[in-house]
Amino acid sequence: MSKKQSGNAIRDDGNCLPAFIVVRHGDDEKSILNADCRVELLLDAVRQRCRIDRDADIDFVDEEGKLQSMGDNASAKKYVHQVLQDRATFIPLAIDKFGPADDDKKFIPLLSSKTMQVEYPTIYGNLQSLAQTKGTKRVGAKSKKLSVAGRSSRLK
Repeated sequence: MSKKQSGNAIRDDGNCLPAFIVVRHGDDEKSILNADCRVELLLDAVRQRCRIDRDADIDFVDEEGKLQSMGDNASAKKYVHQVLQDRATFIPLAIDKFGPADDDKKFIPLLSSKTMQVEYPTIYGNLQSLAQTKGTKRVGAKSKKLSVAGRSSRLK
């Protein structure tokens, strides 16, 4: 591959390679998703695949643990290939907001805890630490509980 044009890699023979990302979710499922669409459409597709509420806030973390900040209004109208690394793997996170401040939120991986602990122990540990840190601010705060298909939406 020598060039890149509008999110798609161009092979040496001039043909485009499709832009895509890999999303790991559920009980070690992998979905290859088109990155040549708007972020809001990708987020809707991931919500549907993960069987969570259409109104639930979600984001992605890459395999190095970097939060992608997909939910901000500036990103929603952009194309996925403008925001995410093409052909990279991401883990979706449900966002549980429990207070009025921007940092009053907890991130819940939509990939099984077992897979997170085995394949992404650093990310899992960081999310656990973040949940415990944020938990100290939760005194008296009411939390919106997310419905995540078939399992608790809280980090354990």
